[in-house]
Amino acid sequence: MVATPAMPSMSAAQISAVQGDWSSIKGQSVEVFYFFLNKFPGNYAQFKAFSGKDLNTAKGTPEFADQANKIMWVVFYL
Repeated sequence: MVATPAMPSMSAAQISAVQGDWSSIKGQSVEVFYFFLNKFPGNYAQFKAFSGKDLNTAKGTPEFADQANKIMWVVFYL
């Protein structure tokens, strides 16, 4: 896996702001996942379901949406 930058510590106010912003990105998991993979393309190879497809092609598949939704669920609900 390609190393991604460490998440800096956040203050209580920053955490609250992020939690409040959740409503604005809820339902946008595909776009968030796509943005992440564009920003850190070395991580794309970790997703075997997309093997042989470029990122733009994979973005439109049900497998991509499923993976994006799973990641968002883990990030925001666990």
